[in-house]
Amino acid sequence: MTDPILVLERVSKTYSSSSEDLEILRNVSFSLPGACIAAVTGESGCGKSTLLNLIGGLDAPSSGSIRVGAREIGGLDEESLTGYRRNFLGFIFQFHFLLKEFTALENVMMPALIAGVPRREALPRAEALVERVGLRDRRNHYPGMLSGGERQRAAVARALVNDPLLILADEPTGNLDEGNSRVIEELLFSLVRERGKTLVLVTHDMALAARGDLRFLLHRGELSRI
Repeated sequence: MTDPILVLERVSKTYSSSSEDLEILRNVSFSLPGACIAAVTGESGCGKSTLLNLIGGLDAPSSGSIRVGAREIGGLDEESLTGYRRNFLGFIFQFHFLLKEFTALENVMMPALIAGVPRREALPRAEALVERVGLRDRRNHYPGMLSGGERQRAAVARALVNDPLLILADEPTGNLDEGNSRVIEELLFSLVRERGKTLVLVTHDMALAARGDLRFLLHRGELSRI
């Protein structure tokens, strides 16, 4: 049996101010194997995005441990965290966050160039993904020239260009109409399955969540399997 890709052990997160302590997550524990899709649902403000931010090294837990592969995230300095996010993670957000001054193809290729991949290698890698997500004829268009669904297709391709160990998706269909939501859903799941990736997905879309291999509910800071 292979080691799990992601392990959280009793992870808690509390934000403190001068007037109060606000506990967002409480003793969250779970593990995911490779090539697994896990969906996390819960009401707005329950901590779903906070959970992804902790796994992604964008925030630090108040207590507990998070391990991705052999890496204990809490033990990494800022430079190591940057390398971790760049080389081992792919992010997909509700809003695409494409850079408006670059074409769809250039946006997809950007993470590879930032990671130090030579352009001669990054370009064909990005081109293959752009074609796979159905944007071959739109690859030289800037984000402002693309529809919302096309921009999110480019965002999915960008998340995969560095062949990440783990993909984190925060409401990836939340800003789309029903038709485009289903297109992005099918595209994301098929790409993750094809490439044997592990995906952690947070969503309000119960139809999307139902397709996960594992499903969790986050309620009042506590995570339970459903």
